Amino acid sequence: MLDNRHFAIRYDEDITILDLLEDRISDLAPPDFSECLFEIVAMRPQRLIINFSKVRFAGSGTIGILVEAAKQLSQEGGILKFCCMDENVRETFRLLGLEGRIFEIFDHEADAIAAFK
Repeated sequence: MLDNRHFAIRYDEDITILDLLEDRISDLAPPDFSECLFEIVAMRPQRLIINFSKVRFAGSGTIGILVEAAKQLSQEGGILKFCCMDENVRETFRLLGLEGRIFEIFDHEADAIAAFK
C-alpha cells in the first residue's frame, strides 16, 4: 500500500480509493502532492475514487492538478470519481464548471462505489 502524508490508498475489490489526509489542499501544497498523485495515475487504475472527507479547502492550482490527473487517467481508459466533499469545496468545483462536466462527485463513498458497479 502506497502512503505518504497527503494520501492513503485502499481498495474495494478492483476500485482504488485514495483518501486525502489533509484539511487544506492548496496551491502551496508541496510538490510531492502532485508527484504522488501522478505516480498513482501511472499505475493505471481503471476505477479511482478520491475521498475528500477531511478536506475543507482546495486551491485552484491543486484543482488544476486534479483535472490533469483525470485527463491522464481517462487517456489510459480509467475513470475518476470524487466523494465526501465539503460543501464549500464542492461549490468551488461547481463555480469552475467542473462538477458534472469533468468530475462526478458523490455525497458518500458507497454511492461512488455503487456507480462503478
